[in-house]
Amino acid sequence: MQLVLRQIDRQRLLIPVPFLVWKLLAGLMAPLPQRPISRDQVILMKQDNVVGPEAASFSDLGIAPTSIEEILPSYLGERPAEPGA
Repeated sequence: MQLVLRQIDRQRLLIPVPFLVWKLLAGLMAPLPQRPISRDQVILMKQDNVVGPEAASFSDLGIAPTSIEEILPSYLGERPAEPGA
């Protein structure tokens, strides 16, 4: 998030939210037809999603990795200034 904010030249307060709060919010939003977060998403956020050492590497797959710092500008491009800025 910090990289994206720097790329688009914006400043926002980032506040860590404990999983208990996420669980409560997901429970409150469960009845909504288009809820912004579900209980299952909270469960998934708690799971490690780093690939294990037995997985194929980038070189095994013929992929040249690119750092997010290098590729991010091409994804976000130039952003218009905020109104009143």
